[in-house]
Order: sequence, then structure tokens, then C-alpha cells
Amino acid sequence: MKEFKFRSLVEDLSPFFLQHGFLYHHGFMQFRKTYNSGFQNVIFAPANYGDEVRLEVTFGSRVNPIEELIQDCTNGLQDFKTHSNTTINSFGKYHREPYFRLRFKDEKSYRITVKTLERFFEEEGFDYLNRLSDVGHLDALFNAFPGEPCEEAFNPRLRCFRGLSAAYLNNNPELELLTKAYPKILQKYGATPREMKQFEALVRYCRHYMLN
Repeated sequence: MKEFKFRSLVEDLSPFFLQHGFLYHHGFMQFRKTYNSGFQNVIFAPANYGDEVRLEVTFGSRVNPIEELIQDCTNGLQDFKTHSNTTINSFGKYHREPYFRLRFKDEKSYRITVKTLERFFEEEGFDYLNRLSDVGHLDALFNAFPGEPCEEAFNPRLRCFRGLSAAYLNNNPELELLTKAYPKILQKYGATPREMKQFEALVRYCRHYMLN
């Protein structure tokens, strides 16, 4: 599909996403819905392969209370920290096909792709994003099996920080056990000495304020 323009996809999907409270943010190439404690977002990344377009679709949430707790423990650009995601997943991984991409090569298959996306978010995607915006749900998601991979945690080391923060914010009675489990997981994933010190600082903070 040589004449595909990303702007056309944005224009075609904008009325649907706007109906559900999502505005398109050109600078971040994503639809975003802001709420009191953060935002939900849907990101599209098209790539041309000959006459075919393959579309990567990712979506997730930012939960401000979690990100504010770990903001001094991350190494990203300071200006971008207010836009970082707490969770993110892809259309393929959500459907248990991690390498799956939506594909279209002509107007007919393009329209089918647009309808597929609208149907997915209408039927389950938006509900899923709402769950990802709830601290209690994220506590369970990150911490039920801390040693196992988490589909929505795109960085396993940051998952340790976010998991502990979610447990603290949700008054998880297993918080102390998590403070002992996560350092081992951080080491498993090659955390630097600086990251280990940052995690220790987060543990001290959580312990102090849990006691007061």
C-alpha cells in the first residue's frame, strides 16, 4: 500500500477515540485519555513492507502515584518522566501472539483493520485500560507472582520498583516479603549498583511511612 499516510489513520480513528475521551497527541503519536491520577494511551506504529503496511498497536496506562514514588529511581530524561507509562501491552501479546501485527495492503483491508481496532477497544480494550489504571489491580498484576514475567511490565527492573510502589499504595500485607524478593529479581536482571541503592531507598521510604 504505497500511498498509505499515517495522518489518514489518525483522522479515521479520531472520531471513535474522541467519543471515548481520547485525544490525539501529535508530539507523542498517540491517542491519550487523561484522568485525575494519570492517563491511558494507545500508540500506533506503522511500517511499510513492500506493498503491505504492518501496524504495531500498543496501549497502557500511567498511574501518577506510582510514577511519583519512583521518579528519582529512573534514569530517563527528566522532561519525559511525566509522560512515561506505568504499564504497556501490545495487540499481539494481548492476544497471546507476541509477534502479530495488523496488516493491510489495499483500501479494503485497511478499512477492515480500522473496524477491527474499533471493535476490539469497544468490546474489551477500554475495559482493560480501565483496569490498568487501578492501583489495586496493578498491585495484584505486578506482585501476585513477582518472580514470573508480567505481560504489562515492559521493563523487568522497573517492574520491581513499580510493584513495590503499588503494594505500598494499596496497603498490601505482603509488602515486607516483597522488599526481600525484589532485590534478588533486580540482581537476576542485571541491576546496577546505583539501581540497587535506589531500590533500597524506596524500601526505606515505604517502611517508614507504613509505620507512621
